[in-house]
Amino acid sequence: MRADVSLCDEASFSPVPRRRRKSTARVALLLAYDGAGFRGFQRQPGQRTVEGEILQALTDCRLPTALSFASRTDAGVHAEGQVIVVRTPPDLDGQVLGRTLRSRLPPDVRVRLVCPTPRKFHPRWTAVGKRYRYRISAAPSPRAWSLPGLDRARFMQALSVLARAPRLCGLTAAGAPMKPAPPLDRLEWREDGDALAVTLEGPAFRRYALRHLIGAAVSCARGDRPLGSLVDLAVGAPPYRGLRAPADGLVLEQVFYPPELDPFG
Repeated sequence: MRADVSLCDEASFSPVPRRRRKSTARVALLLAYDGAGFRGFQRQPGQRTVEGEILQALTDCRLPTALSFASRTDAGVHAEGQVIVVRTPPDLDGQVLGRTLRSRLPPDVRVRLVCPTPRKFHPRWTAVGKRYRYRISAAPSPRAWSLPGLDRARFMQALSVLARAPRLCGLTAAGAPMKPAPPLDRLEWREDGDALAVTLEGPAFRRYALRHLIGAAVSCARGDRPLGSLVDLAVGAPPYRGLRAPADGLVLEQVFYPPELDPFG
């Protein structure tokens, strides 16, 4: 990816009044945010959400408030690679837009990149995959589930069988739409200081599925489930009724797009 857009003088931002706009351009923004202070990404009446903060910033800039996004992250989930598309006057420079939004957004929401986007691009429907990271730490740590004494070898052994699971429908939350739940494309883990970082990548994930997956592996590590039981659980009938990992350990790292449509490629 290219480096962040350069900052511009906010005073130079002078949007065209709404009544004089005849057309708009589509611009993709790459966002990072700390989910701890939000009730998720999508706006909800009376709740602080990431989308709500962005819409307020767009309103302050007298810009159109219609936007589309890649992932409806839940309350407490963080992001380093959320993608949204907004509409702007066709002559508005992306660097000016980035500078202006940065000056109006709260500290826990950050605009990383601003790029023009192809007309056929949609941040959600064009996506071909997503990558998440979940961290488990031995001691209290930001963006991690603190589990002192967890048997990491048993945890990783429980996770390893999921590479064979042809689908993840059994990890779906109660009340979630009955849609296909494709398998993981990538499942890796590494030591990250005193924490264990798990990378999970796939074409799509159902609500809570990743947190259920981590929770089920922790249950196996604790001896509450048989070590080899996760495949049967993953391919079984929903809803999942086991342990759900806390949201704070989960980060949306990246959304993947076809190279010819990726605005950040």
